[in-house]
Amino acid sequence: MKRLLLVTDPIGGSTSVQFEILSSLTTGLRPRYELFVFTPYCDEERSAALSQLGCQLITPRSSGLSFESFIPADGRRNESMLWATSWVREALFARNSSDAAACLRTHPVDYTVNLSMTVPAHCDLWWILGTPLDQTIRGMAGFNLVARLVDAASHRLVASLDERVLRRIQSQSVRFLANSPYLQSLYRDRGFPVEGVVYTLKDLSGFHPTSPHPTRDYVLLYVGKELDNLDFPALVRAGVRIVGFGNKVPAGTQLKKFTESIEWLGPVSQSELIDLYANALFTLFPFTCEPMGLVPIESMACGTPVLTYARQGPGSTVLPGSTGWLVDTPDQMLAKAKEIWSRRDSGISPAGCIRRAREFIGQRMVDELVDWIEGMCALDGSNAPLDRARRELTPGAKPMLMGRA
Repeated sequence: MKRLLLVTDPIGGSTSVQFEILSSLTTGLRPRYELFVFTPYCDEERSAALSQLGCQLITPRSSGLSFESFIPADGRRNESMLWATSWVREALFARNSSDAAACLRTHPVDYTVNLSMTVPAHCDLWWILGTPLDQTIRGMAGFNLVARLVDAASHRLVASLDERVLRRIQSQSVRFLANSPYLQSLYRDRGFPVEGVVYTLKDLSGFHPTSPHPTRDYVLLYVGKELDNLDFPALVRAGVRIVGFGNKVPAGTQLKKFTESIEWLGPVSQSELIDLYANALFTLFPFTCEPMGLVPIESMACGTPVLTYARQGPGSTVLPGSTGWLVDTPDQMLAKAKEIWSRRDSGISPAGCIRRAREFIGQRMVDELVDWIEGMCALDGSNAPLDRARRELTPGAKPMLMGRA
């Protein structure tokens, strides 16, 4: 059996994005490969879970700027802080680069896929999963005090350092993917030769309608780092009942700006989340930057339409009139939300939402990624086999992990 290495950003906390992606991937990849995961940090609970999923975890010894100094006594920490620590370690000290080189030297593999935005490592594929850091921070600034201060004080410095990190990853990567058409276009405009798109999908088997008679007596709002500065009090004054949840609200987010206007639940379990989706009249998803957007897909899987912006990831996953509504501005979003609420009827079939969500199942992600791993996707986007000589001429190619002959 061939050996596949997945490189990721730090993994930590009960709502780890990195772990969600890995768990969906490994379920489909395990029958095909012997799996290894390299990450700068992984908490004990997620480490045990990865082992149960059939992955051999590789982590460096603590040195230099340590993750442990940012983790409280209970062993949990917002994954955004772990990511920021990882970024600083690489941007200022190149610690992730040296750790990866040292650790992976003794773990020969056939293929390597890098899912990280902070860990340069020799790889066959770099799968880009997020926006550049300066753009992410600027998008968060509306509701996040820390992000606003960082953006005002050091936007150019952060952009320059992040460019350095991303170019290091590029220099060690043979081929390049993005997880949405939006990211593909964004990085191409910045000079990264992104060849194709593979969505980061998840196992949606648990997401489904929970009652034959859903209440439909509230609008569901996801609160996270992507939240747009929408006029939520205006919706409340119009009588719209908004229920908000969020497991991954970064430190510095000014929750009081809108939590006084909505029913704020904070972190919820997956079973609670599914029930919230299933009983909402619609899911409200205003965002500043969202490359793909799992929230709309999860909502549709539960039979609930989505009101969001006609751009980036959600603009390509929500079908206007069939599974939700797409608008261009915050004012249009407010008007549409009031209109739908006044009718108390979305006019959209739950069955249509469910059918659309089924187009984004995790197995599709696995199958498409395997095609890229095995070199079956040519540079022109066709499915013709890619010969080895042509693959080694790809910009940034590094031959040492292209496979064992």
